[in-house]
Amino acid sequence: MSDDQGLVAFAREIIGYAFDGMDADGADIQALALAHGLLVKEPYDPARHGPSMEAELGDDWYTFAGPLAALQPEGERSDA
Repeated sequence: MSDDQGLVAFAREIIGYAFDGMDADGADIQALALAHGLLVKEPYDPARHGPSMEAELGDDWYTFAGPLAALQPEGERSDA
């Protein structure tokens, strides 16, 4: 699936929640983004991801992927 196809599939699915009269919470959105290749889950590394007040070394950390990779927060490297 191309980057654009993942983004389109995510958009269609999340909009489908509204069409079906459902609400999407943060966990729903995160799961859909993972499923469609817009996020990747990796172990937190402060040298790579920057400082965090909540995460500790090795905790799950979610990073933009695919067409969203250009949106990395300042100070976070997008190279794997």
